[in-house]
Amino acid sequence: MVEYGRAYAFFNAPLDISGLERELPSLREVSNTPDNLVLALRTVRSWRVLPDISEGLSRFVDGVNIYPILPSSLADQKQTASPIQMGDLDYVISGIAENRGNEQVAGELGDLLNGIYYLLHPQSSFTAAVIYEENGKYLFRE
Repeated sequence: MVEYGRAYAFFNAPLDISGLERELPSLREVSNTPDNLVLALRTVRSWRVLPDISEGLSRFVDGVNIYPILPSSLADQKQTASPIQMGDLDYVISGIAENRGNEQVAGELGDLLNGIYYLLHPQSSFTAAVIYEENGKYLFRE
């Protein structure tokens, strides 16, 4: 039986979805994303209505607040940074790969988010998180 790993990367970006789609090949290259990791970029709003998004996953996304990542040039703002609900972020990239576990796919999406941060947010804040399911619970990629 073939195992498929699945994970989700939520984030904000200064581009609209068509701009992100144009940048995705460069982002994959910069982050060394494996070719066999299938990515689906969507707005969070359109992701929510997909038939394979469980109520538990949707509740998790709506119940978690995350803080922005700040570059060193904005370190003085760290104390006043406000969290945002993960479900209020703009975009989500779903990743799926054959013969890999969910945690490994989450790591690969984390690498992709690092590429997004360095290419699109080098001197500004970046709010993002990667989640995956393990034993019936959703976890954050560390």
